[in-house]
Amino acid sequence: MTSAATKNNSQAHRVGRSDHKEGDSEVVVGAAACVFAAVAEHKINIEMISQGASEINLTSVVAETNVDEAVRAVHAEFFEG
Repeated sequence: MTSAATKNNSQAHRVGRSDHKEGDSEVVVGAAACVFAAVAEHKINIEMISQGASEINLTSVVAETNVDEAVRAVHAEFFEG
């Protein structure tokens, strides 16, 4: 799951715990914690976590039976707040 919220400045300020500049790109601290908390609230286990070279790229793997619920939980956390 990639957080589109970190690309949108207004959403990034709502989601991140603290923001700072690193080079020309904005870094949002706490976005991963929001993802993990949203999924954990639904008792969904994250089986694998991967972060790419970019700080806005976060990928996680959940059981296929939990995909829809996990996506809804993360969407609600970032966009329905």
